[in-house]
Amino acid sequence: MQDLTNDVVIHIKKNNIEYLQFRRLLEYPELVHCYTLSVNNFDVARK
Repeated sequence: MQDLTNDVVIHIKKNNIEYLQFRRLLEYPELVHCYTLSVNNFDVARK
């Protein structure tokens, strides 16, 4: 099983949305990432 401690993963709560970000991936500023189990339909626009 993978290590999902606070040293590896950041749990963020903004407004009514909760998501995870991985600290290691935050080292790459050009990479935008998050993981959510939300059932909302998100419209993600690509640049």
